[in-house]
Amino acid sequence: MNDLTPFGVAIRQLRIQLRIRMYDMAKDLGCSPAFLSSVENGHRPIPDGYVDKIIQIYSLSNDEASKINQAYTITMQRIPLNHLNLKEKELVATFARVVPFMSDKDVDAFDKHLNKIFNNRGKNDI
Repeated sequence: MNDLTPFGVAIRQLRIQLRIRMYDMAKDLGCSPAFLSSVENGHRPIPDGYVDKIIQIYSLSNDEASKINQAYTITMQRIPLNHLNLKEKELVATFARVVPFMSDKDVDAFDKHLNKIFNNRGKNDI
């Protein structure tokens, strides 16, 4: 039996939760079931835009979207930056340099703050 990638596990769990067959998800994503299976099993890289497409097609909640994004990041062991402007890229690079020096308490506090921002995206702060 093949070991699924973290992304593969997340996608399979999503299919089960939504009661969608692999065939139907592949059709929704514009690929073959064999290709989707290969992505889940780590035999093919996750195509650019796949995560956003899944989130949009299935209207995922913030929590579900966060889980899919996290699984993508763990599986790919990289974070896409092509959609960020220069200032945002500099912030990400600075954060990557600082993380090793943060205490567990700082990491937990920062993670809590980032999740709060993520869960409130698109909402007006009035």
